[in-house]
Amino acid sequence: MKITDKTLDTLLELSGLVVKDKKEREALKKQLSETLSYVENLEEIDTEGVEPAYFSSDENKNQFFEDGEENKRGLLREEALKLAAERYKKFFKVKRIL
Repeated sequence: MKITDKTLDTLLELSGLVVKDKKEREALKKQLSETLSYVENLEEIDTEGVEPAYFSSDENKNQFFEDGEENKRGLLREEALKLAAERYKKFFKVKRIL
């Protein structure tokens, strides 16, 4: 899927971002198009008869890789919420977009 200027403007508005530099806008459009094309490839996978998988994790515990190493790339919910501009209980509070 090719991202148009209109689509990019809509996405930027919804995300509260401003990108005016033409080169940066073109790079962003290219990256978003590539990402969507990759996701569109998933539609080709035959999932007939495959049960949906639902995953949950203990919010107070880091996840581990198969080799037993701790995943240090992720944040615990509370750590992530400390970085939030606004929060409500255990959720991020964001502007309504619909």
